[in-house]
Amino acid sequence: MSLFQAENLSINFGGIKAVDGVTFDVAPGEVFTIIGPNGAGKTTIFNLVSRIYEPSGGRLTFAGRDITNVPPHLIASLGIARTFQNIELFEHASLLQNLLLARHAHKRSSFWSELLFLPSVRRMETEHREAVEKVIDFLDLQQYRDSLIVNLPYGVRKVTELARALCTDPRLLLLDEPSSGLNVEETEDMAFWIQDIKNLLGITVLMVEHDMSLVSAVSDRVMALNYGRPIATGTPAEVQAHPEVIRAYLGG
Repeated sequence: MSLFQAENLSINFGGIKAVDGVTFDVAPGEVFTIIGPNGAGKTTIFNLVSRIYEPSGGRLTFAGRDITNVPPHLIASLGIARTFQNIELFEHASLLQNLLLARHAHKRSSFWSELLFLPSVRRMETEHREAVEKVIDFLDLQQYRDSLIVNLPYGVRKVTELARALCTDPRLLLLDEPSSGLNVEETEDMAFWIQDIKNLLGITVLMVEHDMSLVSAVSDRVMALNYGRPIATGTPAEVQAHPEVIRAYLGG
């Protein structure tokens, strides 16, 4: 039983088919990675899954529900979270404040109950704070919790964005090039976090990535794209050895 399915997914920009009839599924508890050269359609697929783009054709299913037409602002509340290639954090807020904002997806109170700060609101605020603190502990971010994002090193910001996604309590986590801008040691740390997210938290991961060492370290299955179409799907070793992948992506 798949947690997520994309069926014949397509999108056109003018006369260009950025994604052309892509079908794949992601099983619960696996890391499924999409690779391919620049312009292959990887991030476009993420924008379709997170509902930023409207598909020209096809269907998206999450946990047995058709989400093809779900508004983007409801995606997080369904259990899908995302990081971005370019870090999207509030730079002049603290790490803790950025993570607390992520809990907005679980807001259950009314305007008036918040204005009066009723006991139910106080309990909910305590729950949100406890959930955020657990993520801070999980990703070893304790020393940065009160630091402004603008003052943090790039590698810590990348982990903070990962933390913010985890604070929404996702069942499916979309990681858009998590190693982008990281050095070798930071990329190894990122691999460690992704493995723990899968193995300890039981979260399913859909990832786009260029770094093949990271792909090989954490992925259960890989799909390679070229010109918006899948050219190979299988284990990391199988896909890397595929002749079309070598020609299109690895420069062979």
